[in-house]
Amino acid sequence: MNLVGQILGWCGGAALLLAYVLNSRGVIQKRWLYHGLNLAGAIGIAAVSLAEGAWPPMVLNVVWASIASGELYQLGASRRRASA
Repeated sequence: MNLVGQILGWCGGAALLLAYVLNSRGVIQKRWLYHGLNLAGAIGIAAVSLAEGAWPPMVLNVVWASIASGELYQLGASRRRASA
């Protein structure tokens, strides 16, 4: 794997861990930030897993990213309804 892939994977892992720690400690007050970090992390790890042919973590992180995307969509929809 090339350097860009390695950086993508490490940044993805860091984003997931950061989201977990900040949420566990009650630091994150904005749900979009939590789900955004989860989305970014899952995409990074899924991309590296795909490149390496590691299917179980790739599938897990595609599902993880899908959940985070759905939550971000719901947050945006709620915000649009509230402003209408």
